[in-house]
Amino acid sequence: MKLVIRSKELPINTLKAYVEENNLQRRTAHSKPLEDSDISFPQLTDEQLRSLTCGVYQLKLSPSYIQEYMEGDSQICFHKDAPDLLRIRIQSRHVSSKKYFVWIKYSESEVNSWYCLCHAGARIVVVCVNGTVIIWYLSSARNADTTSYGVKDWSTVQVTPRENLVSKAAFGILRDSFVRQRSQSTKEKYKVQNILVDIIWTYRSDAEVKLDDGFNTIKEYRVGRMGQCHLKFSKAAMGHWYYENHLPIVQNGNVQKGARVVRGPEWDINDNVDGGHGYVGTVTNIKNSTNNNVTVQWDNGETATYSCSSKNKTLRLFDNGPSGVKHKNNFCDRCPTDRSIRGIRWKCKHCAEFDLCNECYMSAKDDHSNHPFDRIIAPDLKDNDDDNMFIRSDSTNIRKLSYGIFKSAEVVAIDNDDGNLCY
Repeated sequence: MKLVIRSKELPINTLKAYVEENNLQRRTAHSKPLEDSDISFPQLTDEQLRSLTCGVYQLKLSPSYIQEYMEGDSQICFHKDAPDLLRIRIQSRHVSSKKYFVWIKYSESEVNSWYCLCHAGARIVVVCVNGTVIIWYLSSARNADTTSYGVKDWSTVQVTPRENLVSKAAFGILRDSFVRQRSQSTKEKYKVQNILVDIIWTYRSDAEVKLDDGFNTIKEYRVGRMGQCHLKFSKAAMGHWYYENHLPIVQNGNVQKGARVVRGPEWDINDNVDGGHGYVGTVTNIKNSTNNNVTVQWDNGETATYSCSSKNKTLRLFDNGPSGVKHKNNFCDRCPTDRSIRGIRWKCKHCAEFDLCNECYMSAKDDHSNHPFDRIIAPDLKDNDDDNMFIRSDSTNIRKLSYGIFKSAEVVAIDNDDGNLCY
């Protein structure tokens, strides 16, 4: 059955598009403290506020959030980017060095749209917590007679001493428990060795597809998650550009299952199993044998095994985000998001605290293309040799376009080993 990939970002947040199109997030603004403002903001009823947040959870948080800002060292500041468009600067409650911008478009009687640079700020159905705090304060709380917004004094809460409590034993799936797979029909048992504390998350590792079944059914399939790819293309789509000689060579120690790869400098030019130069594949297996072999499933559905020893340069690492690589507390200075960089991180050697994710670095749309960059493949894997600097404006660079399972590709599903699709 033919499938067509669609973007998970549809429908589009029109205010987000306006902010990015006009580059408002990078414009200098003369901001004022929010509590000193005389903004003519619409007054909303409780019912109108609940309709914006689809419930009361975030509204219940708003009083304590505002109280912390009013009594703390940081301020909530605002600037008008247009007569009906507010830009609010608000500090993160969890990271002291992190600030968010919130845009709110409004009329005399209602809030029309919103956009925040936090990870949930582009939603068009529910306002994020930063936007909720601002809207709640401007439309309701600032008109109240009190300056206390109901922060609970936890020092007055009496907690029962543990010595006076009756302890209970816990039962369930714990270490040394014997378990069976839920879908397994046999009686074979397994013993739990350990309970994992750190959960591994992966990124850009799933595709949302629309089935050509007459009903536009939407399903999700793995494209890299846990080293599995359950799709192959019948018609490839274009991905993003990449500087070929800036991608690292796949070697033992810098690649995990789920990573996306392309052909490298020692690829046999007569071998087109990958589909052609620039076509992408997924690492589905790694064997730490003498040759450190990796198995790659190319996006055209073909599979082959390659050596990733230190002397072999058959493959390049295109994207290791799908294998779970994350640079905690390092953010891309071009992406309008507060998410840490996933995949290869690029750090400017001329500018302090300027980082790019792999896709933004390869797009070369920033003003640092003539600056040398460090390539940090993973948090503990940095190319720190001074001779190994990367400058995108160098005329010797070769820029290629990637192809494969990207947005708008036409794809068909591939069965797993057990004959079942993953979703």
